[in-house]
Amino acid sequence: MKVLIIGNDEHERHNWGHQLFRDEIGRQCCATYYGQGYPGYQGKKKDLYHILGDCKEYDVIITYMMKRLIHWVRGLEKINIPKVHIVVDYVPLKKWDDMHDNIFNKTNYSLLFARTGYELRHLRKRRKEHVAYLPYSVDTNLYNDPGTARDVDASIIWNRGSGYPKRTSIKNMCTSLATNKVFVGKVFHHEYVRRLQQSRIVVNSINSFGVLNQRFTEAMACGALLMSDIPKELGAQGFVPGKHLVTYDKVSELRRLIEYYLRHQKELATIAKAGRDFVHGHHSNKVRVAQMLDKIKEMV
Repeated sequence: MKVLIIGNDEHERHNWGHQLFRDEIGRQCCATYYGQGYPGYQGKKKDLYHILGDCKEYDVIITYMMKRLIHWVRGLEKINIPKVHIVVDYVPLKKWDDMHDNIFNKTNYSLLFARTGYELRHLRKRRKEHVAYLPYSVDTNLYNDPGTARDVDASIIWNRGSGYPKRTSIKNMCTSLATNKVFVGKVFHHEYVRRLQQSRIVVNSINSFGVLNQRFTEAMACGALLMSDIPKELGAQGFVPGKHLVTYDKVSELRRLIEYYLRHQKELATIAKAGRDFVHGHHSNKVRVAQMLDKIKEMV
């Protein structure tokens, strides 16, 4: 399969996990990349048909970018080959619904992929196109367990904001734990991976839509014990609380769980290993891209 992937090169930007997924597509099929940071890029508001031509040498076009889709697809409706879009960071506002509806209606996509359960449910209610679920996965070539000593008891690595109602109180609680081995900060790329690999416990907090985010696969792939509140699609993806990760509801419960597992290191290590093995076997980018390409072949 020959694929044209339209989206920014984000190796050096904050959306690195999405870029690593795009890189895996190129390892499994013949892929050409177009967008900011790639050769030949001429600006996101340019007419793509004038730049790229009729694209008859490709079997499918995949558009995969963060937000502001409207600036990226000018002229794409004039290219008459199958098109697939991967929806990322969908914002549930009327103006965003209207923007996506206008683009999807005009461009004639064959297939939409939703990366979260919320996006999947929302798009299936609104759109006539087939919408498939493409849950987050991880590059296990980079995110893995090096087997070295872990000298951080608990790490909190995230953005805070109104969409994440528990994160501020969790941060305050964790910084008051009876240990000086807590990392709280915002780091990226290889430094982020290193912090996960150093941590015994990684604390996660989902957003108000209850979705499974990238930190699930990233933390477990690195061999840390993930502690998280429970996203709606957790069981559907095969994750079992108490076996692959530890779940909590209230912040007070999270504190008790952190203290318990720091006292019971064998139990911590057993769950962390099971989570790591499960993610490497079922939620790697290699697995997910293969599933995605199979779905594209089936639909287009």
